[in-house]
Amino acid sequence: MPGLLALDVGEKRIGVAVNEWGDLVVPLGVIPRGPNDLEEIRRHVTERFIDRIIVGLPISLDDTLGTQAQKVLKFVERLKAVVSVPIETYDERFSTHEAEQMMIEADVSRQRRRQSIDALAAAQILKGYLSTQAERSRPREEEGG
Repeated sequence: MPGLLALDVGEKRIGVAVNEWGDLVVPLGVIPRGPNDLEEIRRHVTERFIDRIIVGLPISLDDTLGTQAQKVLKFVERLKAVVSVPIETYDERFSTHEAEQMMIEADVSRQRRRQSIDALAAAQILKGYLSTQAERSRPREEEGG
């Protein structure tokens, strides 16, 4: 199984998650947006032997690329200049909402949620990506027989 790194790119922070031991997804934390954010991602890629980066793309509910999605695509272009692994985008429409709902159900305080939401959203992106890949690799059942 290749090492995957997922990113939830926001205005102030980048949530980071990895897959370890097959399909186990681990939220790593956040990288503050700033002059060293790309270098920090490159360091994760090198130290964790990452083969591919998955970046959450916030596609609008009407399937268009809004302002935030355009910003993420520009970030991806800048990231391509500092890493040598393939980068894919993945529809992350509900990842932050799902991560927040999980933390509310686990009775995590509002302050703690604020500190963890981006990393958990990155984990949701990676789980969704892995699930999609598993669906694509499953043999289709014969119809009718």
